[in-house]
Amino acid sequence: MAYVTMYTEDGEEYVTDLFTGDASAPANYYIHWGTDATEAIKGDSALIAPGTEARVAATESQPTTQKAQYVGTLTCNATPKTIAEVGLFNLITSGICIIRKNFAGIVLEENDTIQFTISLEQT
Repeated sequence: MAYVTMYTEDGEEYVTDLFTGDASAPANYYIHWGTDATEAIKGDSALIAPGTEARVAATESQPTTQKAQYVGTLTCNATPKTIAEVGLFNLITSGICIIRKNFAGIVLEENDTIQFTISLEQT
């Protein structure tokens, strides 16, 4: 299985609209994790199996003029749970899944945390 980071189709359109001024950036972006390792594809519109934890507001920074970075820490609410996907969203519930990444599962126990850093770079 390939582990893929992928702008979703809706996410790509959203980011393009931000750059062209056809959309306004939200006050916050949110990070959420899930348990499905299915390879990320362009047509994804959400996580495949979102975790029961709430999305967390991401701390946003811009380390370079062409790079936006979002950092968020999620805490596991059940034991055991295998986390295998993460997404960046523009709303705390529903909204657009801008980017989705799948990865080798990480087994967590209750109260374990993962800090995700999601970097979007335009070249």
